[in-house]
Amino acid sequence: MSWAGNIVKLIGQLPLALEQVGAYIAVTKTSLQKYHKLLKTELDCSSDETGDKHKLSTIWGVAWSKLDIKAKHLLELCSLISYEDIPFKLLKGGKEDISWMKGIEGFLL
Repeated sequence: MSWAGNIVKLIGQLPLALEQVGAYIAVTKTSLQKYHKLLKTELDCSSDETGDKHKLSTIWGVAWSKLDIKAKHLLELCSLISYEDIPFKLLKGGKEDISWMKGIEGFLL
């Protein structure tokens, strides 16, 4: 079986998981063999948990660990906003342009 097939067998045919794995591999330029080993290690370390939710959480954790602190802060901030249109000013401008952000010095940014 190919390394791609091994990854699919490991995580199952979950569209979101496959999308995340593909994006991670494309962006980090990680080989399929190396990613399979990394994911298998992560899944085995927490073998007391199982199921699709655990697999997705593990895949997210692998990607999260590669982010720098500023990217993590931005994602944390975006998670507090409605799923509808995130104001571009928030992503581009920062605290000076967003009145509700002025009082959160040191909280996320």
